[in-house]
Amino acid sequence: MSDWKENFQGFAIQRHHEGWEGKALTIVACLDRLPCRTFVKPEEVPVGWVPCGTVPWVSAVLNRPVVPHYFPKFLSQYVSRRIWYADKWTKERAFVKPTDRHKRFTGFIAPGGWSKKRKGPLVYSEIVSFQDEWRFYVADGRLLTAEWYWPEESEEKPALSWTFNGQKAGVEPLISELYLMEK
Repeated sequence: MSDWKENFQGFAIQRHHEGWEGKALTIVACLDRLPCRTFVKPEEVPVGWVPCGTVPWVSAVLNRPVVPHYFPKFLSQYVSRRIWYADKWTKERAFVKPTDRHKRFTGFIAPGGWSKKRKGPLVYSEIVSFQDEWRFYVADGRLLTAEWYWPEESEEKPALSWTFNGQKAGVEPLISELYLMEK
């Protein structure tokens, strides 16, 4: 498989998908004068275009499954809870998600015992409560951007000041996040 950077033609944004990632990528592409187009069907996307959309759409564009990697080892120093992988259901009370594909089922807190049992492969973690939740987008060891992940858009985004690999990750407001994505 060749390096995507060698064949890069532009960004392919899934039309009618209202995710913030596509909006942010469109702004960055405009600012950096990079090609960016919207497509409806995955088969319409030409070779060399980097897809942005729902997991099934991106998977179809790439013609391969997109396998989740929720807790990469290089970020383990930032995770303060126990995480374990298993092919079998645990009787322990824990948060559980599938690891073979995205959204096979929505992650949930398994009550312990056999209630709500699902088939593996699975990833488990100790149950925690989040005050704020952020998603970090990292590629080639570089922080690309971070976004507050909260279902209630009406709430005000909290300030974040964090360092990753020597890069300060203050993300207040959105436009400062976009400048973290410099080439």
